[in-house]
Amino acid sequence: MKYRHYTNQEVLKKTREAIHMFIRKQIRPFTELLDDNFVWIGDFEPLYMQGIQAFLESVKEEIQELPVNITEEEYALLSHEHHMWVTYGRFTADASGLTSRIHFTFVWKQTGDNLRLLHANANHARKMPPDTAQSKIFEQPLLENQLPYPEGARKLALRDLSGCIHYLLTDDVLFIKADNKICGITTKNGVFSCRMPLRELARPPFVQIHKSYLVNPAYIRRICRYQASLPNGILLPIGKYWYMDLKQRLTESDKAQYPQ
Repeated sequence: MKYRHYTNQEVLKKTREAIHMFIRKQIRPFTELLDDNFVWIGDFEPLYMQGIQAFLESVKEEIQELPVNITEEEYALLSHEHHMWVTYGRFTADASGLTSRIHFTFVWKQTGDNLRLLHANANHARKMPPDTAQSKIFEQPLLENQLPYPEGARKLALRDLSGCIHYLLTDDVLFIKADNKICGITTKNGVFSCRMPLRELARPPFVQIHKSYLVNPAYIRRICRYQASLPNGILLPIGKYWYMDLKQRLTESDKAQYPQ
């Protein structure tokens, strides 16, 4: 039987389409591209899974979030042998003015006349620690009690909707938005969601400014007309009940930082 012959450019186009489907939460058409033995490997331990059902289970709540914009896309072909293609690349994901660089590798398998995604590996690009040789990465396991946080720094451990645990400094969090029982955590490096009430996160340094918002006051640039302005043009609503308290808090903080 003679099968369709895919060109390298067609495979790269398919790769780009798949990336756009996934990042924009178009999960149904993305799932139709997957091979029955699809394997996904990501940044965190729960993102090591096999099978379409396991994948769908991991994203069933995440797909309710807003789509993410992507820019600075790069796609390349690594190898092609018989009915298998390996593509790779990177792109920048943008949500609420915050960006994250993503690196990925895809393995495509031709089944009949169709291309099926057999394997996907994706991870967030992070800066290499200074004076660390690339070859020593696997010799330096990063344990929870060895995280490179400053001594005495306040830390959070939050489980997202996919089951991944995010360990981060409170200083890295810009604001938190509650939507029913889901809290969206906006950090300097990206956005993720977790299932917990807002009140459980209402502790220093976060300040409540609205029934649905906590904010790190260190990132407030100005307040005007019941809105708080954050970096990258982010505007958050300020409830009337919290407005004067926030204004006083910012004034006192300013005086403490810049005494007369």
